[in-house]
Amino acid sequence: MVNRNDVFIYGLLDPRQDRLGELRYVGQSSRGITRPLELHAAKCRSWQKHVRDLGFQEDVWIIEEWDGFGDWKQWLDDTETFYVDYFKMIGCDLTNLAPGGRGVRRGYKHTAEARAKMSAGHRGLPHGPMSDEQKQKISQKLMGWKAPGRPKSRVELSCNRCNNTFEVRKSSPRAKRGGFCSRSCASRSRKVLHVEDL
Repeated sequence: MVNRNDVFIYGLLDPRQDRLGELRYVGQSSRGITRPLELHAAKCRSWQKHVRDLGFQEDVWIIEEWDGFGDWKQWLDDTETFYVDYFKMIGCDLTNLAPGGRGVRRGYKHTAEARAKMSAGHRGLPHGPMSDEQKQKISQKLMGWKAPGRPKSRVELSCNRCNNTFEVRKSSPRAKRGGFCSRSCASRSRKVLHVEDL
């Protein structure tokens, strides 16, 4: 059972001097004050990061608390949707992308014009699995291709215990002092050294 005091609708307020107290986000929480203090998604996250990079922390305003009656999940969805619509209507510059509740409203239908644009944008693009011919063309194009950037200079060493060869970067301390090809070789070598020292 959820704690009644942990269920509420909250707002995030801008703490910067030039926008002090401006409501930027409306959300719901069933986990108490921990949820409002977390980084949110998409547009709200970028606003939060910007504010925090400037050395501020967004302020939390508890807009309304659940009264403890009825289904708390339904109450959260309905109440958040109401407040998002209300604050947008009175001119608040909210970072909410969804209209509230748990995500986007169901049953959205694209207009015929929007569907035609999306269809035109996908014309000519390959659909379905690639044919063997397409795979062969891609393979031929990529033959001999090397990743951009400077090549890593590596040096080949011989393991101090088993004499297997292995590679390390030239800049690695192991390149100068030598070493072992694996941790197991190193640990076995240490055991042998301890036994020989006795």
